[in-house]
Amino acid sequence: MKLLQLKLTLLCLCFTCLLQAQDTLLINLKNLELETEQDYLDFEPEILKCTSVIQAKPLGDEEWELIKKVILYWMDDNPKYYFYTPEFIKKCTKENPGFRMVYFAGAIQYILTEPTAEEDMAFHSCIAGVEALLDYYRQGKSFGVKRDDEVQKLLHLQVMGELGKYIKKHYTL
Repeated sequence: MKLLQLKLTLLCLCFTCLLQAQDTLLINLKNLELETEQDYLDFEPEILKCTSVIQAKPLGDEEWELIKKVILYWMDDNPKYYFYTPEFIKKCTKENPGFRMVYFAGAIQYILTEPTAEEDMAFHSCIAGVEALLDYYRQGKSFGVKRDDEVQKLLHLQVMGELGKYIKKHYTL
């Protein structure tokens, strides 16, 4: 009985800490200002955490929507990185508009964690973004994902080992 009470107390403590952490995140986001290149660099660890939230939460989730705004703010006018949505990705967002953010989350994770020559960065981050989108799509209805023929085509290409070739052919800046 005492063990059960201890577990319940511990669970309540963890929940309280989680709520406080979320409140802190909201407060920090309201005061977020990125002005210099150093500000953007300093915020990169937080952006990595944000991309993980995007990939772990269902489309339309309240936290997902909040984090999306943070990532878009960081992407906007970023002095170090240029973000581009390939046409074939735009086609994948008709049924699931949030997929563009899922794509960016995967691309950003690659950009911030993989040492790649600058001339190859755009292509490889695009592949990482597409793979993140496909992983998310596989979560299905539990993540609010609707069936999409364009994404199905990319899944087929991935299974056939042709995804990289397809991206290379259709990715232009």
